[in-house]
Amino acid sequence: MQNFKVINTPNAPQPAGTYSQAILSNGPFLFVSGQVPRLPNGELLVNASIEEQTKRVLENIQEIARSAGMKLENSVHLTVYLNDLASKYEFESVYKTFFIEPLPARIVVQSSLKDFDVEISAVLQK
Repeated sequence: MQNFKVINTPNAPQPAGTYSQAILSNGPFLFVSGQVPRLPNGELLVNASIEEQTKRVLENIQEIARSAGMKLENSVHLTVYLNDLASKYEFESVYKTFFIEPLPARIVVQSSLKDFDVEISAVLQK
């Protein structure tokens, strides 16, 4: 017997590989796979600013959370991958519009991302 449920919503892009959008554990945690700036139809936002990409990524996480009966405010930890840490200020300008106190724990790392500038994975708690 599995102690988790696969979460999949058409309101966020479908996985592009061998992973699930998210896993809801029987404990109260939702583990959201890294989300990139793709529209729900799978189209990658090309030539988009870091602000536009960040907004899309957080909207994807928001939709996945909603499909599991949660809100983005349920986030307890996020891992943020930026193509260039110099864009952190622009990233933050959008990020702070999605979260309220208490803010989730977070790590931001520079990573060699292909064709986009931001990816975020999240852990949420009911």
